Amino acid sequence: MIRLTTNKALLESKTTISMLNYGPNGSGKTYMIRTVPNPYNLFTERAAYGLAMKGFPVKGAVVETFEELRTEVKAIVDGKAAVGFDSICLDSLSELSGLVIKSVLGADREPKGMSEWYHIKEQLKRFLIRELINPIVDVIHKNLYVTARAAIVTDEDTKVVAGVPETIGQLAYLVRGLFDICVYSETRKRSIDGEMADVWELHTRSKGFFFAKDTLDLCNSIEEPDFGAILKKFQTKKAEMLKDSSLNY
Repeated sequence: MIRLTTNKALLESKTTISMLNYGPNGSGKTYMIRTVPNPYNLFTERAAYGLAMKGFPVKGAVVETFEELRTEVKAIVDGKAAVGFDSICLDSLSELSGLVIKSVLGADREPKGMSEWYHIKEQLKRFLIRELINPIVDVIHKNLYVTARAAIVTDEDTKVVAGVPETIGQLAYLVRGLFDICVYSETRKRSIDGEMADVWELHTRSKGFFFAKDTLDLCNSIEEPDFGAILKKFQTKKAEMLKDSSLNY
């Protein structure tokens, strides 16, 4: 718990940032790990091999079950793993959902009925909040970068069709609010020096069919895919604000 006494005290307690990056397959979400400062990586799929083939020094673990992931995360939080690393990367939330389903059901089958779906959703939500996000960002103070595929869904209340992180049911809407920054990643064609080229962009403001947010008010509406650059913006803005004496009131 943080006692809210002054703005300065609150800002001083914030030392790292968390980001959820979701988008279509092939939009560079995993490749962006290359820009995360000194990362310890947790892979739930074989994307780790793609990074290794591109020459990036991949360090961390490839987990095959939900139980393996929980054990690894606990070791990180307890200071038995990822010692000396500045950031934790999880790739990806979408595959994690499948691991949770298999863990809860104990078999390769689809959940049946509202009761099973609810139990699975709550298990995943508890893990994300209590075991992953809060301990890593607020307790051991490491940056957190999580990826997810994009899903196109229709909101049951508003009937609005939108892009959201691919995960279990209504958790897709909740999970976006658990991170400091939620970006929608896409590759599109843009003219560069008179030539059309594929350009990868991070959208940090909700627009059209996708949701995004920037709680820390750091980013432009479209950012380069560089976690380190966004982290530097946070550090610079925080340092400037801490110089403001009015924050003591």
